[in-house]
Amino acid sequence: MKKERETLKRQIRFSHTYRHLRVEKLKQNLYLWFVILPLFIVLLLNYDKLSLFISEFVRNILSTVIPLSDMSIVSSSFIPYLGDIHYISLPTAIYQSGLNLITLLISVLLFIFVSTGRRKGHPFSIFIEMGLFVQIISCIFFLFASNDFPYTATIYSELYIKQQISLWLFFFVIIGLVTVLLGSGYFVYNLVFVLKIISYSFIYGVLRYITYLFIVSQISTIYMATLFFTLGPLFDFLYITYFYGRYVSRIIEVNESKESEDIWQW
Repeated sequence: MKKERETLKRQIRFSHTYRHLRVEKLKQNLYLWFVILPLFIVLLLNYDKLSLFISEFVRNILSTVIPLSDMSIVSSSFIPYLGDIHYISLPTAIYQSGLNLITLLISVLLFIFVSTGRRKGHPFSIFIEMGLFVQIISCIFFLFASNDFPYTATIYSELYIKQQISLWLFFFVIIGLVTVLLGSGYFVYNLVFVLKIISYSFIYGVLRYITYLFIVSQISTIYMATLFFTLGPLFDFLYITYFYGRYVSRIIEVNESKESEDIWQW
């Protein structure tokens, strides 16, 4: 019993009130200047090649359902002196009033369903409600002003690629800040976090581009606004928040472990 008490006593740590993470500015600067910044610069100087690669890949995938002759890769200016952005030009789906009315009816019924009963107020229900609300507004707009809709599939394609490249550049800034602020003893965890975010965002971004172009080119543009406001930038920040939460949870586990005593200052 005495031996057990001594063992337990040796494992007791000081209160969180009197400790803080050890800050080593040299390591933090090395991480920012030699990991995050180079990755940011590589993307900044090569986004034209990356957008061309994505466009060629997506064009080949879509050629299974859209004639290759109907699609071409075009470019437009993006960041001055750093190169153009490449994207796919393709035909726009013809507006169908019948499809619009059916979509409007289904959207209203689904909105009533997810906003009532035990589903009301649930986070997922709120997300669905937001998307359905946008879809209802979009359908009403097309009922009365379908000829005034200003966006084509090609314009949407251009805006999407510019948005995606901008998000990837912004992600490097955000990732660099949130990882370096948690101390300097987690290089491996930081690197894994960065690779997870970039890998997932790239794969998701390409698959989303394929899906978007197929819908607005082959089905209807009435879904364009809903796609943007539900699975667009908002969803990007949702999954980056998820990955960041997992990253912080892992850092907390490391901080509370016995092996982490050297990262604290008292």
